[in-house]
Amino acid sequence: MNQLIFTNHAKERMKSRGISMRYVDLLLDYGASTFPAYKDSEVIYFDDKSKQLLKKNNPSLISEFEKFMNFSLVLQKNTNIVLTVMRKYRKEKHTYKRSSGRNKFRKNP
Repeated sequence: MNQLIFTNHAKERMKSRGISMRYVDLLLDYGASTFPAYKDSEVIYFDDKSKQLLKKNNPSLISEFEKFMNFSLVLQKNTNIVLTVMRKYRKEKHTYKRSSGRNKFRKNP
């Protein structure tokens, strides 16, 4: 994936919520993805499977980022534009697991 482009809104939200680029990278590498039907966006978040994978591969990072595990990243669909960073309040219905490469997805069963 090419360099991410952050909207001013996303930058402000990251700053106000104390979200670092390191956390954004973890979300992109390990997070699950969903495509809301009503918006042209992609929501990336940590589900139970991605948390387990992160814990297995990088156990030291779990304690460092535990307070951010309920945050999600919203990308404009099919682009590298980050629209916002937000708290995840509800369980997503349709999730997609990121396969090798940041732009490839496969639907979770």
